[in-house]
Amino acid sequence: MNFSIIIPVAKKDSRYLKRALLSLQDQDLETWEAIVVFDGYKNYDVIKDDRIKYITIDKAPNASVVRNKGAVYANNEIFFFMDADCILFPGMLKLVADRFESEKVDFVYSGYRFNHNTLSVFPSRPFNPYLLESMNYICTMTPMKREVFKKVGGFREDLDFFQDWDFFLRAVKDHNFKGYYLKDYMFQTEVPNKLSISGNPKYKFEDKVKRIEEVNNLPKRDIVVTTLSAPHQSVERAKALNAKYIGMHNGSALTQVPSQFFSELDTVILQGFFPNAVEDHIRVFPQKCFKVINWIGTDVWQMRNKFNWENIQFIKDNYLSQIDLQLCNSYSLQEELKEIGIDAEVVYQPLTEKIYVSEKPKKPVISAYCSHGHPLHSEFFITDLAKSMPDIDFVLFGTKFKDVVRGNIRYMDFVPVQKAIDLSTMHIRITKHDGFPHTPIQFAMAGRRVITNYKMKYCDYVEGIPSENTWEEMKKNLVSYIRKNINVDVSHDVDECRNYYKDLCCPEKYKNIMLEKINKAKEERDEKENSNNLRSA
Repeated sequence: MNFSIIIPVAKKDSRYLKRALLSLQDQDLETWEAIVVFDGYKNYDVIKDDRIKYITIDKAPNASVVRNKGAVYANNEIFFFMDADCILFPGMLKLVADRFESEKVDFVYSGYRFNHNTLSVFPSRPFNPYLLESMNYICTMTPMKREVFKKVGGFREDLDFFQDWDFFLRAVKDHNFKGYYLKDYMFQTEVPNKLSISGNPKYKFEDKVKRIEEVNNLPKRDIVVTTLSAPHQSVERAKALNAKYIGMHNGSALTQVPSQFFSELDTVILQGFFPNAVEDHIRVFPQKCFKVINWIGTDVWQMRNKFNWENIQFIKDNYLSQIDLQLCNSYSLQEELKEIGIDAEVVYQPLTEKIYVSEKPKKPVISAYCSHGHPLHSEFFITDLAKSMPDIDFVLFGTKFKDVVRGNIRYMDFVPVQKAIDLSTMHIRITKHDGFPHTPIQFAMAGRRVITNYKMKYCDYVEGIPSENTWEEMKKNLVSYIRKNINVDVSHDVDECRNYYKDLCCPEKYKNIMLEKINKAKEERDEKENSNNLRSA
């Protein structure tokens, strides 16, 4: 696989050029050519290498024009637009070429390091076309197939900013090209300054975003969903609401929150409100926006078990008083919150993944979700339970391991729930506290027997919470229950179960209820403000 590396060079960047070219010569894949395009001046005395072409063009209005002109001279199948102040890390061209071959994708992108004593990074995030419409995460220095550049029509030349975001939006949105996220950092670059595109203070961030949305005909989205704890679920909520998503990301260290970029937004919904990190959570909201939080099971448990009454009152008076609308996802959570003086309205969260009834493994396999050692998910208890039944295989997913087998237990990272369903005949969920978990529902909808210590329709209920006093007795009872039912089909009607939860957790119903509650709360807020203004007058 051959690369054409196009390097635009403005005079201010020329001092870095030799360093960039040396990093190309240091690659173990040698099938590349470099087209160095000097923007309005000549400087050919850099490095002599038959693979490097030096050309000069008349002074261009911006870097997009320079890149497009340089592409005319490119001969190879992979285009790689590389800035002059970048250093390509050793082995990257070979690694990228391998990903093009193995993943069958149209472009390969990565995060990158900044040339700074802190070695700070931009980690980027896994490819998701929907999220690309909310925030940019693919940079200009992204190798792409020649066809991508040709069909998109090059970089837009009337933009002075976000040229990378605009290009890849068109590539993905208009032409369905697919990207691959390389977790290795491909290159190192200089920290943006006022002379660079990224650091130019001429345009406000909000104005730049609006411009990109306009030229790409992106839908107007007044609602932003964010989270510091539950990215997968929050992205799905954003899709159901046709909202933007700006938050943390699965499979990446990248966390972006609305207040980082915007001083004013219409509505921001925060999924999860952890009182142990209350200041971090309240800071995700821009100063001007309608603020919504959605309590989940872990939050409520923290609030009730980790704080005394004075702490709870402090959180309510200083932080929750700033929130315009509080929601939770079950009536049991609503009651728990009410007991500590917090009013939250119930909205069942949408089930967005398509779940189907698949053939069960011939040999009994029990699955359980254990979220990276989360203390409420009883991972140690489930592990002990599995070891008590060495003749039965267990699959624990959501753990810190990629795919490791130890004895009769297979540990797996976060996987699509349908894959976990296909691997198992029975599912267990034994937690210290729960809200309204979707995983047991999805297994029940797929025709699997589900055992849980949280009462849910179409699931087998077992009473008790693992603790020092109840551990052995509860384990003994579960072993007996599992052995009695491991080969017995579910007791409920699967079609009835599917219809019940499809209606209860319908994405369209969720959207309508959410919009209704938000609009009603806004009206009540406005009436209260008007009333206060009249009193003041």
